[in-house]
Amino acid sequence: SINVKNGANAKILNNTITYIFLSFANNVINYVIRVKNSPNALITGNNINAYLPLKEVAYYTSADQMDWDRVAVVGIESSNGFNLSYNNIEVNVTAVDNSYPTLDAVIVLFSENAYIGNNNVTEIDNVTEEGSANYLYAIDVYSCNHLNIDNNTIKLRSMGGSFINNTLGTSTAYGIQLTGGHNVTIANNDIDTRNNGPNAGIYSQNFGGPTNLTIVNNTIYAEGNAGSSSWSLVTGMELQDNYGYIAGNKIKVYNKQGYVQGSNAYGISFSQYGMAAPIFNITNNCVNLIN
Repeated sequence: SINVKNGANAKILNNTITYIFLSFANNVINYVIRVKNSPNALITGNNINAYLPLKEVAYYTSADQMDWDRVAVVGIESSNGFNLSYNNIEVNVTAVDNSYPTLDAVIVLFSENAYIGNNNVTEIDNVTEEGSANYLYAIDVYSCNHLNIDNNTIKLRSMGGSFINNTLGTSTAYGIQLTGGHNVTIANNDIDTRNNGPNAGIYSQNFGGPTNLTIVNNTIYAEGNAGSSSWSLVTGMELQDNYGYIAGNKIKVYNKQGYVQGSNAYGISFSQYGMAAPIFNITNNCVNLIN
């Protein structure tokens, strides 16, 4: 693996990397590329094939928040001005922890004025069985202002996910997840995510601070099972935000269980609990909601 710390203007260019870890040993932190306190890092042209386990997030166990997520392909923390572009990132699941098994392809924290663009990000879980929980995130963002996520191709595939009695489901396979505070532009991405539980192409919340989103010209396909519980949500984008401009997106959502009155299936939603009254400008989107 590659570990960069306190390396301003570091460049990770045009590498071919294969990383294999077969067990879910929770005392081991698995990152293929890890960048911390390294402003203006450039990560481009790399071809990464990772085989990684799902692990439970170890909340509040370290002063370094990136260490809470013990497994990811690319992790970037406190590195303003980074550029993650033109990489091919594919991760396949090798093993599954028993408690809240989680895997990020890309996780980014506390980094401003940065760019994630023109990457192919693929996350595949052929290990978790239908009816079992797993939590997959292709691009996972925490507290990043002036971040541009542009023109990425994102694909998630999982048989995992549980769905019980038309009500409660568990699991996620989110294309892009964001936790405030943030000011982020998400544009021109192709997001295709499929599982058997709750699911979303984009999931944003202001739990960590005020949020301002611009979401334009994306193509989103989200497939999963929606139920009547607020946690059993299948949506193109769930936006628990302060402000959002959402325009020109093409969204298709497939609720696999079929139509049941009261199910939480949406193209664009603010359906779950949120901490501020939103101001949204939603215009000129094409939404196809099946069931």
